[in-house]
Amino acid sequence: MNEHQQTFFGSSYTVIKKDKELPYAVNDEYLIKMHGDWEEMNFVFKEDDYLNYAQNFPLIESFVKGIFSSHSVLFIGFSFSDSNLKQIVNWVKRILGEDFQRAYLFQHDNEIAPHQEKYFRKKGILPIAYDSSITKLLAEIEPKKEVVISSEPGRRTYNFLRLLELFNYRDYERLKKARTQHVLDQMYESLKQFDAFNSIPPSTLENLFPFSPTRLQLAKVKDYHREPTDARHETGNHLQTSNEKIIALMQGIEFKEGRILLKENSPEAEAIKRIPHFEKKLAYVFDKLRSSQINCIQRIDDNSKDNHNRINYVTNFSKELPFVQWLDFHYKPLLEAVHSRRLMAMGSSVRPLRERLLDGLVLSRLHYYLEAYEVYSDIGKEALKNQDFVTFFICQHNKIFVGRMVERSADYRNHPQDLVERVEDEINTIDLAAYLRVMHLEKEVKGLLTGVFRKDFFEEYSERTKESHKRF
Repeated sequence: MNEHQQTFFGSSYTVIKKDKELPYAVNDEYLIKMHGDWEEMNFVFKEDDYLNYAQNFPLIESFVKGIFSSHSVLFIGFSFSDSNLKQIVNWVKRILGEDFQRAYLFQHDNEIAPHQEKYFRKKGILPIAYDSSITKLLAEIEPKKEVVISSEPGRRTYNFLRLLELFNYRDYERLKKARTQHVLDQMYESLKQFDAFNSIPPSTLENLFPFSPTRLQLAKVKDYHREPTDARHETGNHLQTSNEKIIALMQGIEFKEGRILLKENSPEAEAIKRIPHFEKKLAYVFDKLRSSQINCIQRIDDNSKDNHNRINYVTNFSKELPFVQWLDFHYKPLLEAVHSRRLMAMGSSVRPLRERLLDGLVLSRLHYYLEAYEVYSDIGKEALKNQDFVTFFICQHNKIFVGRMVERSADYRNHPQDLVERVEDEINTIDLAAYLRVMHLEKEVKGLLTGVFRKDFFEEYSERTKESHKRF
């Protein structure tokens, strides 16, 4: 498999082509090219190649042995007569013996010949035939999703993998709940996963239910940074969707003087009123979209003048918040709060963790790195206690940065040496890659954290900043 096909499966997969790449994998989703790679020219074809595998690929062999001994393995794309499948099974059975866990072999046929099933069962592999009920179930879960695949075997394989993905990332009860939920609740719950982030990249929103083409509805985010077709919105994006429920929601509300109001005599507005805490949910959804550079929601492929639902909403934060004081250049009360350590004491459980994360940002921007480190440490402990793994990861990520700045600024800040050494020891034990491997999160959330870890977004927005400077 060519790694350029990686995007078909998702951006969070790590491609392993040779032994030395395995220790640097940043998550628990891999594409392992155990038969070799064109660039590396390390192919495994013959029986001798399998016999010498331990010598040529010791780390990959140990990893694969661990998978087969502790996980249920699913073979896809192999026929019953495939020599590679037989070589792999015999190789693993020879190494692991009785420790070989049951594996599964998917076949797109409706029926499997008894003698073939008997042969593979003896090898520890249970063949799975395609069941037509899978098609019916997917039609029930995603009634408007269209898949254009010409071959019947391809459609069946795609449906089978799609079903596994749905049950892996979103349990069936949650799917059934989503079908009966109002679209405002769907949007609120999806965006709430990213509560610890100040904003969500438009590319992530593009793949998020109920906006995305890979969930229930077709959607598209048009990026006006890359396609400046409308100079008025050069700093934001239009979210274009075919989800008519989202369009109906937009038509039932209006924005006036920074407030979200329900339109009078609107059937959609009456439906919104019946949603518990609808005002809070509306405010959260549109604050998150606006902070993510979504300025407008439109029906896709509709060029009419009425198809322009602008989001004129900005959250009004308290003037007492450190982040607001920093943005408004009110440095005197902010610095007084820092010097009196009142700011660090503001980390009560009453304030949301997302808001308190901004305290650490402000402190680091003012070069109070040790104080920022303490804030992130306190928030991280509370987040871990609450099993808020996203906030915990962000705190650990930020602690590495501000911790290094504590070391660099130790002399002119006159920090005690034992305190600096404690910070140094702590950040050296933070393993972000290990956190990504063990955290059980939705695919989109983990993909975003992986981008933070790899600094993908830093590089992307650095390039955008450079392009903007050139235009100015």
